[in-house]
Amino acid sequence: MNAGASTRLLSIDQAADALGVTPRMIRRLTSSRQLPYVKVGRLVRIRDTDISRCVEEWTVPALDGRRTG
Repeated sequence: MNAGASTRLLSIDQAADALGVTPRMIRRLTSSRQLPYVKVGRLVRIRDTDISRCVEEWTVPALDGRRTG
């Protein structure tokens, strides 16, 4: 693990709050392996850094404002 990195492990509910979605959506994303997760015993936890990374990956860039067609 990185020595200087501070990573929080979030519960399903906390991850859902962070993304503004339902806990069910987080469960779908983890079961389809679109959102990485950590198993702590039988508990599922999501790293806050993975949430940030996914938001960056899933962000759709804005158009430049010009319309074609």
